[in-house]
Amino acid sequence: MNLYRNVANRGEHTVELIDKILIKGSFHFEISTQLCQVFVQYEHEKKNFMYKAADLNDLRSRALLIMNVDEKSKSDKKELRKEKLNKFVVLIDNAFEVQAICLQLKQAGHFGFASYENKCGREDMVALIKILQNQYDDWETEIKAIRTRYNYMNFFLSNQLYELYMFLKGNTQTDRKILATVGAVLRFMGLSTDTLYQIPKIYQKYTTPESGDHTKALENIGQTLNFISKIKDFSRDQKRIAEAQNVSFVEKVQPGKPYFAWLDESSPLVIKVLLALYCNTTNTLPLAYQVLFCHEDTSFEEIDLLIRRCEESTEISKQRICFQL
Repeated sequence: MNLYRNVANRGEHTVELIDKILIKGSFHFEISTQLCQVFVQYEHEKKNFMYKAADLNDLRSRALLIMNVDEKSKSDKKELRKEKLNKFVVLIDNAFEVQAICLQLKQAGHFGFASYENKCGREDMVALIKILQNQYDDWETEIKAIRTRYNYMNFFLSNQLYELYMFLKGNTQTDRKILATVGAVLRFMGLSTDTLYQIPKIYQKYTTPESGDHTKALENIGQTLNFISKIKDFSRDQKRIAEAQNVSFVEKVQPGKPYFAWLDESSPLVIKVLLALYCNTTNTLPLAYQVLFCHEDTSFEEIDLLIRRCEESTEISKQRICFQL
């Protein structure tokens, strides 16, 4: 009972804050590094007020509690207040949904969301959600199509695509992190350091996409990597270690059939079994991009990209690719 009295005492102040946010507040969304910040600003009596995500979540919880208390003694006044508080709860939920979609776009590598700032009024929130969701869906569709057309796009995780884009444009002097990240992946593909610094020149020969034309930029990236694959035979990197030998069918992977080797957790035999299976199956040692060691933080995207790389390698070289999960 004391809880309800305390809520009643604080209720009017909470409702006043919510009123000001509903009437005067503007919602701001900003992406920096790997986070998307959401906050509300409004001006009252020549003073600026700002409420961050934690504050908004607290106000939302207080609004729900007030509505719950009001249910115990209904009146016309409380019904009107409930309607107002419910609008606020929905508004905050929508703001957090915008925040979540912005972060999804960032993690998906969308070039327009490497950094992002937007100011939105209450009446525009639902429309913004639809716009952002459409952007995300379109981007995912385009990424999937590009990965299908250009196999070497499958060496890059979605959240590395923007760094690759900046590297190819030649914007590396001010950010060593970009050079380090992209350089590591390109070397993972088997490119030498000398080749690494020639790639931006190849990219810049293609028609420069107009500002905001991310589809054309992706196409240029795919064409650049495809061009590199033609001048560098990646299959030469495969280390053949022996002539074909007759081994038992249980000691190698059969075409089209998964192979399971049951080992204890943290077993020292994992590497030995993997290499033995690969050698018995292909008479070669695996390249780094043909193997994936999974752990609890491994994403589905990493597995999907590995499968895509393996499928393409099989089509090109007719060689079965073995990987460990």
